[in-house]
Amino acid sequence: MKKLSFLLYFLSSIAGYAQDGNDKIFLKNAVIINAGSSFHGTGDLRGFEVNIEYLDYFRDKLFWSVNFSSTLHDGDFPIDYTDQRGELFDLSVRYTTAGIQIGSKIGYDFLRTNKCELGTKIGGFIRYQSSSYYDELIVYYPAAGTGLDTPVNVFINRSPQRTIAIGAELKLFFNYNVTQKIFLGTVIGIQTDSNGDFLRNLSFTGGIRF
Repeated sequence: MKKLSFLLYFLSSIAGYAQDGNDKIFLKNAVIINAGSSFHGTGDLRGFEVNIEYLDYFRDKLFWSVNFSSTLHDGDFPIDYTDQRGELFDLSVRYTTAGIQIGSKIGYDFLRTNKCELGTKIGGFIRYQSSSYYDELIVYYPAAGTGLDTPVNVFINRSPQRTIAIGAELKLFFNYNVTQKIFLGTVIGIQTDSNGDFLRNLSFTGGIRF
């Protein structure tokens, strides 16, 4: 929470410093590409997100957008096993969760100058996800009497491998205008859906207005 407060203070300070009095025509449409780190709460998986978004200002500081994004997260359950000869084996269980989603949002600029903008957007999405993450893992070592000289893994899956869910997301963004048309920035966001998945992300932004 302290990191988020510091980020908001930092962005607000930059925005205040960047204000100038030379009015320019503000272009109403933009295409944005985001890419950055992502954290998947189901399984505590780390990964990344890539997002492309089109937005249109229908009021002075109000806009709507439509976006398509993809996420990829992975992790592992470490199992190191040393056999009777003293040779070490990596028997880790590895898993991946990947998803694609399409959504739409309404956004508002709290602050907009010729140099930068600070705002938020909220909306909904439909998400398709495929996951190899298990619900329960039981590891039987040779001492358990399996008759094998290596560990035996038993997976229990209660959740479907492929899911389609609807959800909601909230994002906070800051953009710096390199030129009237080109801008760079950053965005932080959280989302949750009907499948019970919770994701949060921090991405860098590049965009063009027209």
